[in-house]
Amino acid sequence: MIDPRTLLPIPPEDAVVNSPISNTVAIVFTVIGGLSIIYAIFDWVKTRKPISLLLLTGGALAFFIEPMLDVLGACWHPVIGQQTVFTLMGRQIPLWLFPTYAAYFGIQPLLLYKLWSNGMKSAHIWLAFIVPVIVDIVLEETLMHWNVYFYYGHQPLILIKFPVWWAAANSAGVLAAALLTLRLVPRLKGMSQLVIPLITPFAYAGVFAVIALPAVNVINSDFPDWSTQLGGCLTVLIGLLIVFVFTRAFASNTRSSDIDIHTDHSPVFRGNAIKRADA
Repeated sequence: MIDPRTLLPIPPEDAVVNSPISNTVAIVFTVIGGLSIIYAIFDWVKTRKPISLLLLTGGALAFFIEPMLDVLGACWHPVIGQQTVFTLMGRQIPLWLFPTYAAYFGIQPLLLYKLWSNGMKSAHIWLAFIVPVIVDIVLEETLMHWNVYFYYGHQPLILIKFPVWWAAANSAGVLAAALLTLRLVPRLKGMSQLVIPLITPFAYAGVFAVIALPAVNVINSDFPDWSTQLGGCLTVLIGLLIVFVFTRAFASNTRSSDIDIHTDHSPVFRGNAIKRADA
């Protein structure tokens, strides 16, 4: 249903929080997040660098862009019975979502950062996109089965309850955060490392805005169903295109530059650069 005043879809404002399930989700992701923090502290002691802890902090900060995503992508967290953390843009954001964000958007970039510290191939980048897409679909379908939250409006590409275009946007955002971290960390020393927590929320918000543009426009409109589905397909296509660009820019088996930046190492010279160095 479209609000005649705003010409935007009306959210299910009478929905009630499923407290037992949302509390369980909060507990599970709090435990996962707690274990990741313990790992990050040990990693800090071992490497004498707080990179892991700063990346986890970035995942927690990404939580604060949720209102923007909810308004643009038409996602609704029930207000009735909700334990609210903060309210922004007319959206009340629930408590259970904070540990979920901190774990989901903190652990994934951290894991990829560790796995790819010595370089990655294009297949690794595609795998790091496809696997989280599948995980996101399974996780969100499960939560939506229990009515923890809702998507509304003219959502394209609905599988069961979950609009799968969200999975493409979410996974590409996490991937962008990991790759940007790999590129920037070797250049950050001392106090400048404190910008690392900003990488994930900025990368995710920026990539989401680019990828989701077609889907957002059809969701918040009253277009025919075929154009709604087309908007979702275009969003997924843009996501795939961005991942392809990532492979060309970052994968060691597709990049043609002479300098390869490795995490925690000095620049490694290849090809003609090596010959010039030996001359």
